[in-house]
Amino acid sequence: MITISTENLTHIYSPGSPFEKTAVDGVSFTLTGGEVMGIIGHTGSGKSTLIRHLNGLMKPTSGRVLVDGEDIFAKGYDRRLLRHRVGLVFQYPEYQLFDETVENDIAFGPRNMGCGEEEIKRRVARAAEFAGLTESELAASPFELSGGQKRRAALAGVLAMEPEALVLDEPAAGLDPISRRRIMLDIIAYANQTGAAILLVSHSMEDIAAYTTKVAVMRDGRFVMQGATRDIFSRVGELAEHGLSVPQVTRICAELGCGETALTVAEGAEAVKKLLGRGPL
Repeated sequence: MITISTENLTHIYSPGSPFEKTAVDGVSFTLTGGEVMGIIGHTGSGKSTLIRHLNGLMKPTSGRVLVDGEDIFAKGYDRRLLRHRVGLVFQYPEYQLFDETVENDIAFGPRNMGCGEEEIKRRVARAAEFAGLTESELAASPFELSGGQKRRAALAGVLAMEPEALVLDEPAAGLDPISRRRIMLDIIAYANQTGAAILLVSHSMEDIAAYTTKVAVMRDGRFVMQGATRDIFSRVGELAEHGLSVPQVTRICAELGCGETALTVAEGAEAVKKLLGRGPL
């Protein structure tokens, strides 16, 4: 399983100029295959800058990015191969769709990797299955699809490269609740079936609570909190100090004094029933 880590990673924009800005400041963390990690924080906290280092799109000003213990910016390191192993899904990835059909769009990555036609077909079919795309959707122009379908087509294009890690920047942003849940379940299904590592940047506390195993809170380029998801969301007051909320069900249960941290509606219902003395469902 893949292991991605950063050691005191710092990125400074326009160093030495009047516009100098430290976007990422001494961040260290480790993510291994099978883990789903969330990063939360306000816009401008450095989240997007940070994740662009993980497959070599940006080079740190100082510090290191390690994949399986190797510095990805060391002389001779194959960053082209790295980008096959670590898939980066940008916010609104549907804007990157370009080919005549969804199938051809998904095939672009494997074809660029030098895969043979049979292997390309296998990868496209597998990626389409993970993303829940039908045969009619594969044959359609990507520009004829709905917003949710486009998002899943764009995700399938990354999954077709069969990455060992997926780094996603707001993958469900702007989607309706049904499409949002569907794409998140697609991502988790891929992780469960392949053992891939998932790094999820999101402003949705509900998504972070429901789908991640650990969370880092980013503020002014630093990780100010880091730990297991349930532990982080149990610290309601501390999150509020950083200007962040918790899922609505978590807040309600905390205000009711349920005595436990509920991350989902189902957990909240159980906690309230116990509080009322009715026992578990």
